[in-house]
Amino acid sequence: MFTRRDFIKTMSLLSGAVLAPVRWLGKWAGVQPTKADEPPVEGELYAGFVLLPEGAKVPEYVQYPKKMIPIVCGVAGNATTATSISFESEADLIIEVDFPTYSLSQLPEGMSSAGGYILKHKTGETFSILLSYKIYEPERQRWKAAVNLCAQPDFPRPFPLWSSEPVEPGGPSVLLEKVLFLPSPGIMVVSQTGYIFYWVEDNILYTLTMDHNPTFDEAHRLISSLARIY
Repeated sequence: MFTRRDFIKTMSLLSGAVLAPVRWLGKWAGVQPTKADEPPVEGELYAGFVLLPEGAKVPEYVQYPKKMIPIVCGVAGNATTATSISFESEADLIIEVDFPTYSLSQLPEGMSSAGGYILKHKTGETFSILLSYKIYEPERQRWKAAVNLCAQPDFPRPFPLWSSEPVEPGGPSVLLEKVLFLPSPGIMVVSQTGYIFYWVEDNILYTLTMDHNPTFDEAHRLISSLARIY
């Protein structure tokens, strides 16, 4: 079985699109679900997720996608199986998306769209999309990555999330808090630099990462500005 460490290690091989405490499985296992009358042995099912304690294995009832994670760059003799298409304009990216997604309709002062990219399998099927937003730091006179919104149409179901103790001394614990102010019921995690939000809607996994040290009210206002795009 795969552990939380396996999840994190595998997704770190991707381009770092979503800075989250959990990542995708890099190799889908042919796991069969448990019978309908067999309750999960560990983990709490909630809104498309299975919430797990630190160190827990991925439950056997988790259903994995048929396709593996696309290989972004050839390593250890493996051929590249992914195509990454970058977009300077959010509008240009959205035109190419063939499933519902979200964007931020109202940005606070000093924040701007930074475009994004689409990651595809070599077959042309979309693996994930990423919309990015940047914030201006006047003291350093530079733009800094602030917010990432990732949408993934193919993902383990239910999607495993782990709580954990602090990774670094003085760092925050990973606490999985259930919230109802996202477009669908989801999960909030307080990170060292902001917040991470997860929700599943219409069979799409969304991850919204805020890394610019926003207050909770600022984060909530950004969430309130989410606009669904078909």
